[in-house]
Amino acid sequence: MKTYTIKNQSELEQFKDEYGYKVDGNLDVQCSLNLEKRLYVEGWLSIEAGEYIKAGGSIKAGRSIEAGGSIEAGGSMR
Repeated sequence: MKTYTIKNQSELEQFKDEYGYKVDGNLDVQCSLNLEKRLYVEGWLSIEAGEYIKAGGSIKAGRSIEAGGSIEAGGSMR
Protein backbone atom coordinates (compact mmCIF):
# COMPACT_ATOMS: atom_id res chain seq x y z
CA MET A 1 0.00 0.00 0.00
CA LYS A 2 1.39 3.40 -0.99
CA THR A 3 2.19 5.98 1.70
CA TYR A 4 1.46 9.65 1.04
CA THR A 5 3.06 12.43 3.09
CA ILE A 6 1.49 15.88 3.21
CA LYS A 7 3.33 18.89 4.58
CA ASN A 8 0.58 21.48 4.04
CA GLN A 9 -3.20 21.36 3.71
CA SER A 10 -3.19 22.21 -0.01
CA GLU A 11 -1.37 18.91 -0.74
CA LEU A 12 -4.49 17.10 0.55
CA GLU A 13 -6.53 18.50 -2.38
CA GLN A 14 -5.35 15.66 -4.66
CA PHE A 15 -7.55 13.32 -2.56
CA LYS A 16 -10.72 15.45 -2.67
CA ASP A 17 -14.01 13.79 -3.60
CA GLU A 18 -17.69 14.68 -3.23
CA TYR A 19 -17.73 13.74 0.49
CA GLY A 20 -14.45 15.32 1.57
CA TYR A 21 -11.15 13.46 1.19
CA LYS A 22 -10.39 9.79 0.49
CA VAL A 23 -6.89 8.32 0.49
CA ASP A 24 -6.40 4.88 -1.07
CA GLY A 25 -3.27 4.11 0.91
CA ASN A 26 -1.51 5.34 4.05
CA LEU A 27 -1.38 9.00 5.07
CA ASP A 28 1.36 10.70 7.07
CA VAL A 29 0.19 14.21 8.05
CA GLN A 30 3.02 16.60 8.93
CA CYS A 31 1.01 19.82 9.20
CA SER A 32 -2.11 21.29 10.79
CA LEU A 33 -5.42 20.42 9.16
CA ASN A 34 -8.79 22.12 9.41
CA LEU A 35 -11.35 20.03 7.53
CA GLU A 36 -15.08 20.62 7.15
CA LYS A 37 -15.89 17.21 5.66
CA ARG A 38 -14.84 13.56 5.90
CA LEU A 39 -11.25 12.30 5.91
CA TYR A 40 -11.21 8.59 5.02
CA VAL A 41 -7.89 6.74 4.88
CA GLU A 42 -7.87 3.16 3.55
CA GLY A 43 -4.55 2.27 5.27
CA TRP A 44 -2.96 3.81 8.34
CA LEU A 45 -3.14 7.47 9.33
CA SER A 46 -0.42 9.22 11.28
CA ILE A 47 -1.29 12.60 12.81
CA GLU A 48 0.47 14.15 15.77
CA ALA A 49 -1.79 16.68 17.45
CA GLY A 50 -0.10 19.37 19.49
CA GLU A 51 -3.25 20.26 21.39
CA TYR A 52 -6.43 18.44 20.31
CA ILE A 53 -8.39 16.49 17.72
CA LYS A 54 -12.04 17.46 17.38
CA ALA A 55 -14.68 15.84 15.17
CA GLY A 56 -18.24 16.99 14.53
CA GLY A 57 -19.18 13.38 13.79
CA SER A 58 -17.46 10.12 14.64
CA ILE A 59 -13.86 9.00 15.00
CA LYS A 60 -13.12 5.34 14.23
CA ALA A 61 -9.81 3.49 14.37
CA GLY A 62 -8.98 -0.09 13.46
CA ARG A 63 -6.21 -0.13 16.05
CA SER A 64 -5.33 2.69 18.45
CA ILE A 65 -5.88 6.36 19.10
CA GLU A 66 -3.49 8.09 21.49
CA ALA A 67 -3.64 11.64 22.79
CA GLY A 68 -1.37 13.71 24.98
CA GLY A 69 -4.19 16.22 25.33
CA SER A 70 -7.84 15.69 24.37
CA ILE A 71 -9.91 14.01 21.67
CA GLU A 72 -13.51 15.14 21.22
CA ALA A 73 -16.16 13.62 18.94
CA GLY A 74 -19.63 15.02 18.30
CA GLY A 75 -20.82 11.50 17.48
CA SER A 76 -19.27 8.16 18.42
CA MET A 77 -15.67 7.22 19.09
CA ARG A 78 -14.83 3.58 18.31
